[in-house]
Amino acid sequence: MAPHITVVPASTRVGTETIRRLLASPEKPSVRGIYRDTSKAPAEYTNTHNFEAVKGDVETGDGLDFTGSDAVLYVPPPTYEKKIDLDDWARQTATNVKNALHRANVKSLVILSGLGSQHDHGVGLARLNHQTDQILKDVAPEVTILHCTHFLEEFKYIFQAPLGDPPRIASWIAPADYKIPMVSIMDIGEACAKYLLAGSGNPGLQRLKILGPRPYSSNDLRDAFEEVTGKKVELELAQGEDLKALLRQLFPEHCIPDFMEIIEASLPGGLISEEYGYDENTITGKVELIDTLRELIRKYNG
Repeated sequence: MAPHITVVPASTRVGTETIRRLLASPEKPSVRGIYRDTSKAPAEYTNTHNFEAVKGDVETGDGLDFTGSDAVLYVPPPTYEKKIDLDDWARQTATNVKNALHRANVKSLVILSGLGSQHDHGVGLARLNHQTDQILKDVAPEVTILHCTHFLEEFKYIFQAPLGDPPRIASWIAPADYKIPMVSIMDIGEACAKYLLAGSGNPGLQRLKILGPRPYSSNDLRDAFEEVTGKKVELELAQGEDLKALLRQLFPEHCIPDFMEIIEASLPGGLISEEYGYDENTITGKVELIDTLRELIRKYNG
């Protein structure tokens, strides 16, 4: 019998990519995507016979029906739309998911987390992952926590605004030669689908890192951008007030302090920067920075 898998919230970028991977897999699982607004479910998914979009909300717990699910993926959603303490939000949403998992007696849970999530302070947005991991780490017989680093797709902002004259791109990775093993959402979705379908093979809790195929610096970003666009650009390192100004173009004001803190934690000397090493518990992605930039330029510049 084909496995039954639920993804919540399904509208997240990782949730969307994981569902795409699941529907394309030879196992042909039945996939349930839980959306606060089911109209956000892509037509390519809803037109597939083994996918169903269900209305549900991790904020209230309404509609969190995992009945019949062999495995569940939980992607903790951020709080961009709400001015609420990040720790309170994480505890509220994770507790609602925990209660739903218990009601359905789910055997396997995969949680998307982040590097730095073992810390309860000094890591900004990763506090969301800290609280979530603590609440859900033993909620099912088999729990797999996937700790990822920053998404390569975060660089989409480069293609969403004019380059200027002279053309320049901004990067938050400083110094310019400092390297971070950023990872593509495509690789994260592939890993999530794998562990949802096959499990970890071990009962209890398993923690794994997902890193990109190699670490990248701001200099690498500039070089890759020039290669995919054919344009020479100046590299600008966004730090301090310049970084805040860049972030304000992308996110609500109440989110800026947590973004600043997680970025600082990701740079030399920060708590997250201590976790960039590849080891036996690392899943190494395949998608390179230049591949992601090619996809972004296709998406935003046609």
